[in-house]
Amino acid sequence: LGSRRFLAVYDLSVPSSRVTRSVSSLVLVAMAALVGGGCTLALDFEQCASEDDCAGRGGEGVAMQCAPAGYCEAVEGESENPSGQELRVAFVYIGPVGDHGWTKTHDDSRLYLEENIPDIVTFYEPLVTPSGAPEVIENFIQNEGANLVIGTSFDFLGPIQQAAANNPDVNFLTCSGFLTSPNLGSYFARMYMPQWLAGRLAAQMSATGRLGVVGAVVIPETVRHLNAFTLGARSVNPDATVMIRWVNKWFDIEAEGAATQELIDNGADILFSGTDTPTALTSADGQSTPAGELARVRVV
Repeated sequence: LGSRRFLAVYDLSVPSSRVTRSVSSLVLVAMAALVGGGCTLALDFEQCASEDDCAGRGGEGVAMQCAPAGYCEAVEGESENPSGQELRVAFVYIGPVGDHGWTKTHDDSRLYLEENIPDIVTFYEPLVTPSGAPEVIENFIQNEGANLVIGTSFDFLGPIQQAAANNPDVNFLTCSGFLTSPNLGSYFARMYMPQWLAGRLAAQMSATGRLGVVGAVVIPETVRHLNAFTLGARSVNPDATVMIRWVNKWFDIEAEGAATQELIDNGADILFSGTDTPTALTSADGQSTPAGELARVRVV
């Protein structure tokens, strides 16, 4: 891949209480690899049995430990800045910090970095559109002195790639990206794993075998996740029906609510959402299917 390209794969089978810390660990290791100019790293949070299993997993300046849950994670307060310079890290958010989902988790990780890593300053801009991303990124670099820019959505791949080409002395990370360069890396989760498990859970809970999915944006990533959910459901009930309603946005409360209602009206007694908000949960609360199979529609 080249001496400074970075690919991180994050395993979301890590228990949910560890997600923020583990995502922070992933971004920290990414910064160590890019800002520190280290070698290519492939990071996968696999199980560990002892501290020896985690030795060297974090790269230069990143202390790792075997957490009680059995996964390697960064040690609080013991990681160093491997670059020898102040890290000025800018986060480009696709949604609002208060979405209670995707962007909120990224921002929790940003705050965790500020609290635990010395010589680091972070900035963020919420609700950035792909068309508006170039201006936001340029402002971070020219006016805030950012030396690492993190695009937290697949939608930012194009603007981040162009910015990386135009700013060779600045490093960039993009979430769910598939293109890299000497100063551009990618990080993402093995999202299909929890999606498959959610499908199993949904099929086990369903009384009707009709499952509804509120989909976000139609890209290979989300189609892959839908397939994983369906395969998980059919591993329990081979006849399970999975209905999908795309809203074509990551964050659109009105459209998400309408899609949720349409799925319920079509008999879905279990709902799963791939958007950045818990709107499906709040919209379905207290409802039942038209045939009344369940007193309340359930959401996984």
